[in-house]
Amino acid sequence: MFIGCLLLGVLYAFALYYRNQKLNEFSLGLKRTLFLIRAVLASALALLLMAPLLKYQSKRVEKPIIVIAQDNSESILLTKDSLAYKTEFNRELNELKSELARDYDVDHYLFDEEFQRVDSNANYLGKITAFDQLFENLEERYVNRNVGAVILASDGIYNQGMNPLYLSDLNQAPIYTIALGDTTAYKDIRINEIRNNDIAYLGNFFPVEMELLAEELVGEEVKLRLERKGKTIWTAQKRIDEKNQIIEFSTKVEAKHLGVQQYDLIIEPIDEERNTLNNQLSFYIDVLDGRQKVLLLAQSPHPDLAAIQAAIKNNKNYEVETVLLKDWKDKIDPYDLVILHQVPALRNQASGLLQAIAEANISTWYILASQSDFNVYNEQFGAISSSAIQSNTNEILPVFNSAFPLFTFSEEQLNTIKEYPPLTAPFAKYRLSDQSYSFFNQKIGSVATQSPLLAFRDNGSRKTATLVGEGLWKWRILNYAEKGNHQHFDELISKIVQFLALKADKSLFRLNHKKQFLENEVIKFEAEVYNESYELINESIIDVTFKHESGEEFNYQFSRSNKAYFLNVASLPIGNYSYEATTEVNTKKLVEKGEFSILELQLEAAQTVANHQLLYQLSEKSEGALFYPSNMNQIANEINQNQNIVAVTYYQEKLEDIIKFKWLFFIFLTLISLEWFLRKRNGAY
Repeated sequence: MFIGCLLLGVLYAFALYYRNQKLNEFSLGLKRTLFLIRAVLASALALLLMAPLLKYQSKRVEKPIIVIAQDNSESILLTKDSLAYKTEFNRELNELKSELARDYDVDHYLFDEEFQRVDSNANYLGKITAFDQLFENLEERYVNRNVGAVILASDGIYNQGMNPLYLSDLNQAPIYTIALGDTTAYKDIRINEIRNNDIAYLGNFFPVEMELLAEELVGEEVKLRLERKGKTIWTAQKRIDEKNQIIEFSTKVEAKHLGVQQYDLIIEPIDEERNTLNNQLSFYIDVLDGRQKVLLLAQSPHPDLAAIQAAIKNNKNYEVETVLLKDWKDKIDPYDLVILHQVPALRNQASGLLQAIAEANISTWYILASQSDFNVYNEQFGAISSSAIQSNTNEILPVFNSAFPLFTFSEEQLNTIKEYPPLTAPFAKYRLSDQSYSFFNQKIGSVATQSPLLAFRDNGSRKTATLVGEGLWKWRILNYAEKGNHQHFDELISKIVQFLALKADKSLFRLNHKKQFLENEVIKFEAEVYNESYELINESIIDVTFKHESGEEFNYQFSRSNKAYFLNVASLPIGNYSYEATTEVNTKKLVEKGEFSILELQLEAAQTVANHQLLYQLSEKSEGALFYPSNMNQIANEINQNQNIVAVTYYQEKLEDIIKFKWLFFIFLTLISLEWFLRKRNGAY
């Protein structure tokens, strides 16, 4: 290819300059020069038209990178040298950084719960120390880079994530640690952990378990108390017998007030105790009035009513009221569930009541027996329908339907049910209604049938259940006779009631958020707005006001996201908040109210004894060294003497189209200009 292009260029130059009469006056040397220039130009241009590639080698030198990782957590300042760390230490670290920058590339980072490049001195405000975040970020940022060494300035205390000794090494780079903090163990008692539920129901008792750690306090008496709004609601005390002793307490607290409630566990300070910041810890309970109202309406007195009522009352989330049909005069609207025992009845069809229940879409549990009017019942939204009712009765045993999808039962509970005596039901043909699920099928004698005994129905707007038979009181008595309690029977009734009473959220405006946030968390809210057809829309504006318990208010507006909304608030003061969010749909104002809490993080104050042993092990494992602030200026010499910390040269072979090199253009321009100049100077064009 090259020879062809060369011949083409020579032929073109020969044709241009051979026997050209206009150039007769040119000297032979000049003609040969012009011929050579034109031949080179023509050959080169012909070669470029063939798109040739140029193979060459590039060279890049990367200096060693020294990474400085500085602990920015609060525990650094919880020592007697706190002022020195904020002034002298930061100044000396910057001097070390400047000295290293002469020969190395130096990257300086701060770490606590986050990892960030330094743009100012450390402020030591971090609420969490997480070494795994540090090393994972370093691994990610410096993969396949020439990291010479890591300088880690920390007290060795971590309170989140894995032990750094188990984390992978950063390209096997040595870690030079600067040991901060105080390793002296002083007299101290602290709250290690509080275990509690997130929510409780009004009137219920919720458990609280506490774990304390006492150090260097043998013979002392520890006293603690639990407070709500400054009022003591529980106290305890215990003598300490060991040098390092874990002490556990537990109690039960009654939920007497609605909403998010703050409780404070406080340990009374002990003489000569230096750190009392870890003597108090708060926790929050969201107290709900989750009790739903259940109406048990019966045609006549029956022992089943007492069994059902007792089972429901054992679950404090429900209020149950038992009334005979002849005495019923109130409105049905306040109730979440109506249990109709043999209603509609042959003697009282209760048409008006049944219509009111249907219009209000109130969940209903029909219990059918000998006094029931099956013809009227079949007109209702029942889960079981029947035909050809006769005056005779059957003894029916329950058989669990393993394909039932709505809720679960344990194997032990199912085994208990197998032992239950039969219910008495009118003789008839029973079949499952549309959109229904059978929980128990009927077993008559030794024959298991597919006829439903207990079934549920749900069309999205209303739930119903139908039980065929009477004699539930026998089940409860048998449960006690065999187990010494009514647990399995009560749980069966509770699950039936829970499923029926639980209502789907049909509101047009909904907010989703956590009930509790930590003070270093972003407060995140999500919102959904629906039109009358329950289609998601987001044309409206959502405004929300957060009101702190002190009375201070914060106003925000949600941002749109696809068909929904979101709100992210970076930080708010610690405490309890109520909120009110508003929007409009077709000129109709919608309002949502609620509560949340922002909890104080006290992890850094819990442990203040520095762990220099951990720092030593990190350095030893990576073939680095441990230093203290007093001799940290020696780190630069240590790094300079490490023969493994050297610059790395990278060579790379590349293929490029020759036409991409700009310098070729200037060579061609120079040759063309030279040829033109020589021809013009000697009288030819």
